Formats: sequence, structure tokens, C-alpha cells
Amino acid sequence: MAINRPGRGTKTWIDAERHFPDLGLRAVWGRADLLLFLARRDIKVRYQQTFFGVLWALFQPLIMVAIFWVVFGRFVKVDTGNIPYPLFGLAGLILWNLFIHSVTSAANSLHNHREMIGKIYFPRLLLPFSTVVTSVIDFLIALVLLILLISLFAPYGGIWLSPRILLAVVAILITLMAAAGLGAALAALNVMFRDLRQLVPIISQVGLLATPVAYPPLSGSEPLALLYYLNPMAGQVTLFRAALLGTPLPSPLALGVSVGSALLMFVGGLLLFGVLERRLADIL
Repeated sequence: MAINRPGRGTKTWIDAERHFPDLGLRAVWGRADLLLFLARRDIKVRYQQTFFGVLWALFQPLIMVAIFWVVFGRFVKVDTGNIPYPLFGLAGLILWNLFIHSVTSAANSLHNHREMIGKIYFPRLLLPFSTVVTSVIDFLIALVLLILLISLFAPYGGIWLSPRILLAVVAILITLMAAAGLGAALAALNVMFRDLRQLVPIISQVGLLATPVAYPPLSGSEPLALLYYLNPMAGQVTLFRAALLGTPLPSPLALGVSVGSALLMFVGGLLLFGVLERRLADIL
């Protein structure tokens, strides 16, 4: 949208057409081709000239699960029912990794593409969104490993894939929404306040401990359980694990609180990004 403003001569500002409240999704959808291009480029850069290639997407969760197994499975001896702890831990970890890797990559996306932002106009929201798409690749690789392990352990642990697996898709989509919203907000704030990049590792560490990845979740009837489920990943990890491994589903109230928190994170993050977007090019 071109805007002519009076003064000495004529000045023209090129800006995207906006509506209030504007989440920027229409502009992103209109440049879906650029979104896919950026995602493909990030994937190529990530795996180009690497020795292990896509195996890195398997090494990290397997190493973390091995650590969890020793600490929580052997020493703490958390109760996972008839689910072997490696499966229990891996099911929670790969969804958490999808969330936190998306947030971490998105938080640095604007700073990493500052030359591109200063030269041409395009919907800036494409940058954090493209990193979220890229993180899905690592998640799918780890998900294939998890499904293979479930098939291997099923005859011994009574674990069978069921139609409830469709709930896993719901958990994945809500996780991506929460990651996109938080990642977009952090990306914009990271440009405005450079020291905020130190906040992302803290979110990762505290969030991992506050999310039922390595241990069973609260039932939903315990004191402060609803406060616990304000963490959007608490409900999604529980739902994802229940869909794949047959563990108990979260209560409707607890799941509703978690989903509502994720939606609020998504909408709030995009609104904040839209408010700060006009100033990003000048600061970068």
C-alpha cells in the first residue's frame, strides 16, 4: 500500500495493508512460496556438509532420554505404568524439542537475516514462521524412530497404536501455534533489546522442568493443577503421549486451560510482532 504524505516534495512509504487487529497471517499466506523457499534454504544449510546429516535429529533426543532413564527411571523410579521408560521419555521429549527448537530458531531469525530485511520489503513474519517449518523436519525424523520403537515394544508392554493417534495431530498443531507465537514475539523483542536473547536458554531449561517430559503429569484434580496447565506444553505433551502410548488423557478442564494458554500465546505473540514490525528495519 503506497501512502503519499505532504511536505517538501512527495514522499512515498511502501507498507503492507493492515487491518485491526492484524495478526499478519493474510500477508504470510499470500507469500507462502517465499515461506517454503526460506524453509528449504534453512534445511539445506543445516544439513549441508555435515558428517552425520539427519542422524543429528536422532542423537540429541536419544542422549537426553538415556540421561532421563538413569535419573528418573533408575534413581527416582517414576511410575510409568506398563510403559517402558525410554518410550515414555522419548514421546514427551520429541514434542518438547519441536516447541523449544522452533522458539529458539525463531527468536534469532530477524537478527540472522538483518541484511535481507534492510534491502527489500516482505512480510517479516515469514522469517520466524520459516524456522518453525524447518523444526518440523527434525521432529518428523524423531517421530519415525518413536513409532518404530513403539512397534518393537508393543508385544511386550501392551502398547498398541490406536485411532486415538489422531489426537497426536491436534497436540502437534497446537504446539506449533504456541511456538510460532512465542517465537515471533521473542524475535521482535530480540531486535529491540539485544540482551533478551539470554532469556531463551532460561525458557528452555525452566520449561523442560515445568513440563511433564521426564515425569508423569499432574492429574488435574491436584492442588494448583490448573495453574500447572497454564504451561501450554503441559497439556500438549500429556495429550501427545496419551495418543501414542495409551497413557491417561488430561482432564477436559486441564486440557482446555492448556489449549487456551497456547492460543493466547499465539495471538498475543503475533499482535506484539505486528506492533514492533514497523521499527525493525531501522533498528537492524
